[in-house]
Amino acid sequence: MCNRLEGKVAIITGSGSGLGRATAILMAEEGATVIVNDVNLVNARAVASEIKAKKGKALAIKADVTKSPQIKKMVDRVLKRFGQIDILVNNAGTGGDVSGKSKLGPPITNIEDEDWDYTFAVNVRGIFACCKAVYDHMKGRKYGKIINISSQAGKRPSVLIPAYSASKAAVISFTEVLSQELAPYGINVNAICPGIIWTPMWEKFARQQTEQNPRLKGLTPKQAFDAIVTGIGQGLTKGEQQPEDIAMLAVFLASEESKRITGEAIMVAGPTPIG
Repeated sequence: MCNRLEGKVAIITGSGSGLGRATAILMAEEGATVIVNDVNLVNARAVASEIKAKKGKALAIKADVTKSPQIKKMVDRVLKRFGQIDILVNNAGTGGDVSGKSKLGPPITNIEDEDWDYTFAVNVRGIFACCKAVYDHMKGRKYGKIINISSQAGKRPSVLIPAYSASKAAVISFTEVLSQELAPYGINVNAICPGIIWTPMWEKFARQQTEQNPRLKGLTPKQAFDAIVTGIGQGLTKGEQQPEDIAMLAVFLASEESKRITGEAIMVAGPTPIG
């Protein structure tokens, strides 16, 4: 632990599991007070308790990033209690299949309208809502670190997941726009583009693959995931990534070490596309 984030307050959306959990834990280890946000309060509290057990500082807050009033209420609560928000990690995301009727892969007519809309509501509008909620505070202080979690699919789209790919490309574009707007106020805005990582979202995607991909029928979701990772080789990295790989970059981007970096979408994966 280097205490690179000592005295900072960080909101991390979707941090009840997966990449968000790893980022919350590592930022707390670096000295930050972490707001563990998730739609699942049980998961959020579990992560906050895990942080506190290691002598870290954390507060669990339930809020749905698709509901702007809930985001504003969370931000107001954090400001009232801690007086500042230094870091915002927009990690909450979805693969988009909420109706149970959409199918992977082409044609795009396999996708239901509600699933397309939900993907963009979480992955894009949710980020917009969170940034909007902290905008005036960070601008007034002339300080802030905003980190948006995109995906390698945002740079190298996959025909298997068109809605997800398009939404993550939108995250990159929004990151670039916002970085230009906030640069004069000393606020850094960057995106991270992870590769394939075993998280609850990818577990769901792998389960869909075992049902819809003939090559993967009969496999467990983890076996299907391993087959996908082996098949594409994770680009140059050759192997499965870990949530901590993303968390380490998030800590760097949240620290003063990255003060000259803004408007970037940084890949944490090799160059191989996923579709």
